[in-house]
Formats: sequence, C-alpha cells, structure tokens
Amino acid sequence: VSAAIDVVSVNDVVTVRLAQSVPGQLGKIARRMAVAGINVRVVYSDHDRRLIMVADPIERARDVAEGWMRDSGEVKT
Repeated sequence: VSAAIDVVSVNDVVTVRLAQSVPGQLGKIARRMAVAGINVRVVYSDHDRRLIMVADPIERARDVAEGWMRDSGEVKT
C-alpha cells in the first residue's frame, strides 16, 4: 500500500549537539544564527542530543554551527 504523499522540497540541514543538562541551549544557538543573519526555517531533534536545522543561507549556518561545536567542546557528527 502506498501513501499519497508528495515531496515538495528536499533541504540540506545543519546538525549541532546540545548539552541537555544546560538550560537555554536552543535559545543560544538560535541567537547566534539570528545575529549572523540566518533564517532558521525548521528545527527538530533526533532525540540523541542533536538539533537538526533547515536554515538559509545554509553555508553561513554551517559556519555558525561549526563555531558552536568548537565553543562547546563537542565533536561534529
């Protein structure tokens, strides 16, 4: 049986790790993206401490995410 779901777009994503024990992580990464002029269109979690974001422009969002990972001491996954 096939579901009649049409794919309207496919987007590259940015993935960052969050420190679940530290309050405000989502707000802090969102602020960094905003300050860099990045529009975050979709945010969701993979339920393994990773935040997934669809953002524009994606290249700049990746740069901000890499800085976040360096600053937090996390290894990029």
